[in-house]
Amino acid sequence: MSYYGAPSFRLLTPVIKNLLIINGLVYLFSIAPDTAPFVYRFLPLYYFQWPAYVEPPLGSLGMGLFYPWQLLTYMFVHGSFSHLFFNMFSMWMFGSVLENLWGSRRFLNYYIICGLGAALVHQLYHMAVFHAAADVLIQLNVAQTPAVGASGAVYGLLLAYGLLFPNTELFIMLIPFPIKAKYAVAGLLFIDLFLAFAGFSWDNVAHFAHLGGALTGFLILLYWRRQGLWYRRRW
Repeated sequence: MSYYGAPSFRLLTPVIKNLLIINGLVYLFSIAPDTAPFVYRFLPLYYFQWPAYVEPPLGSLGMGLFYPWQLLTYMFVHGSFSHLFFNMFSMWMFGSVLENLWGSRRFLNYYIICGLGAALVHQLYHMAVFHAAADVLIQLNVAQTPAVGASGAVYGLLLAYGLLFPNTELFIMLIPFPIKAKYAVAGLLFIDLFLAFAGFSWDNVAHFAHLGGALTGFLILLYWRRQGLWYRRRW
């Protein structure tokens, strides 16, 4: 397989390695009794239009206000080890290929922008739900249910991989045969789109953040393609 100008292929690229370390450290802080209250108060992404009120004691988990830096920090916080593991595995599996292809600086820019785009789409969705709800309890639930995880940025990586390597065969968990990347990514996006609008009570996944990350990645790739940067290593 050709990686279009990459000088060598590394299984653990610099940006992926540092992202793995940062996410791992934040997870350790989030489960340590002394630091968990701080992590869950200030780092997850809370709804930006919740009216100002007196903040509860720092030990009250799940109660927080929106701060601008949460648009970035939320993607380094994970609610469980399984959440962390699957996000990090996906980031390494697809991101290492893209970082080898694009170079570290360009890859990091793409990853962060996809995560920011996912956060903005998630906030727009919550704004629509918040203002459409007549019940104050629903509004409170929207305001005090923060978004966490790297999934939005990872969906940007999945989309890029599916567009750049559409015929690469992937093995998906619970499916006993390989599936081409373009079909696997399309299937995941379709499932997220369905669940996003289905609104099942048991579903606590931020599907609009996933879709927002993929949409942001698509717009970036569209721009790069028009600039002739689809496969090129710019940095």
